[in-house]
Amino acid sequence: MLMNRNDITLLMDSIQRAFEKKDLSAALAYYHNDISFTSPAFPAPIMGKEALETAFRKHFDTPQVTRMSFKDIRIQDLGDSAFVVLCRVEGVQTVLLSGRRFNGYLSRVFVSQDDRPLIIHEHFSLLT
Repeated sequence: MLMNRNDITLLMDSIQRAFEKKDLSAALAYYHNDISFTSPAFPAPIMGKEALETAFRKHFDTPQVTRMSFKDIRIQDLGDSAFVVLCRVEGVQTVLLSGRRFNGYLSRVFVSQDDRPLIIHEHFSLLT
């Protein structure tokens, strides 16, 4: 599963659009069944797609809207069946009329399943 930088940038943007729309099925379609997911938005790491669906469902039901952009995207090829994407993240989280800016780092490990990349590990860390 060799992807070029442009394809990976489009993939990352597509994933973010699903989150911004709070489209649960579209967002979950990018994740492997054996996902390991860590984010400051959740109190503990989430293991497995079923648990991730439950967490996302609760998160998507909140009034907050999160917009993120990816900076300094780095790609590490792990062979023909996997790659890692590392990047800085800048964004804003809005609840009603108040907003909070944030930045941090995101890493996603993708593996090939049915000739398409799925996230098997995701870790998001906030700096501010």
